[in-house]
Amino acid sequence: MPNIVTVADDLQSIISSLKSNQFIRSIITNNDDKPPNIICFTDEQIEDMRNCMTNDSIVGIDRTFNLGPCFLTALVYQNKNLLRKGTETSPIMLGPIYLHWDGSYSTYCDFLSKIRSTLGFNISVEKIVFGTDEEIALVNAIKTTFPGSQHILCTRHLKENAQRNFSNQNVSETERSKIVSAIFGSSGLLFSTSEISYLERESELLESFGHVGGKYLKDKLLPTLKEKIFLPSQKNSIIPPDWKNNNCESMNHKIKVLGDWKVSKIPDLVDRLKEIHITQLLEIRGALHGRGNLELSDRAKHLRLGHDLWLELTDDQRRKVFNRFVRFQPKTDVIESRDGQLRIPLVARLAKKPGQTKRVRNTKTISINKRPKV
Repeated sequence: MPNIVTVADDLQSIISSLKSNQFIRSIITNNDDKPPNIICFTDEQIEDMRNCMTNDSIVGIDRTFNLGPCFLTALVYQNKNLLRKGTETSPIMLGPIYLHWDGSYSTYCDFLSKIRSTLGFNISVEKIVFGTDEEIALVNAIKTTFPGSQHILCTRHLKENAQRNFSNQNVSETERSKIVSAIFGSSGLLFSTSEISYLERESELLESFGHVGGKYLKDKLLPTLKEKIFLPSQKNSIIPPDWKNNNCESMNHKIKVLGDWKVSKIPDLVDRLKEIHITQLLEIRGALHGRGNLELSDRAKHLRLGHDLWLELTDDQRRKVFNRFVRFQPKTDVIESRDGQLRIPLVARLAKKPGQTKRVRNTKTISINKRPKV
């Protein structure tokens, strides 16, 4: 009988490499007769993602199918301190990865809890924006593990779900097209410039299409759009009014292309993900001395070194340069409240009297005695 390598054998090889492979960070065993789940990331990934997610990058999360015997869920973001050469587009970065066997709330909590604890207790959670589709278990797990963070939904998925729902209600194709355009079009509901404008357009939408959209339009779709898209985009300038989880879709495509669109064994899939991560690190390091496909954006150009100087650095010195980059916080002329609800221009620490030259601390005051001496 030929030796057949099973999924159990593949998982055993992953478990055996836990100590030697720094990319494999955690193996989560299950007590409910499910295979163990695998969490993969490196310290460099966490450092880069921590900096980006607390500044101006939305973290997309999406579950990918048909890669192998298990599901793959990845965190994906953009590094706005980098640009692809010849473009104004920041690169899409692969963050921590999760290989798992179901889409339950507890399964997602296991993954996100590990990420939350690794990010550290002092991270500004209220500045983090997560974007997903409408997978309820994942959404609830984000609420549990990152309380205070913002959560938005992908408008492409919402649009597709709306079209499917209207079709199931036997709404004509013409009416469906009009409703979708009135909501998701470039001059539609989501692109309202104020809450007053939004409420006005919402009322007009219900007046025109409430009879065909039914309860789904009034009680489900419109409240979801307001809570998960419109209001967040009004309060946070990094959220576009038509946000789509395109970064995750792009990364999923890249993973499948590297695997030649074939089903992969788990060890091969882990190796492929590690290859993507290593390529990212090399591209970042290349940008620091003017080599490769990436370059530093304007706000980070002062961190660039000359290529000749880079060649003279030791490995430890290069690591310090890399760490300085991934921890770089761009200056801002805006102050934001901890809950992210209020943004105001940068103001002085102390409102001084015009022409004041005294130091900030209270100083002895001198009163001029205008009474004539006797």
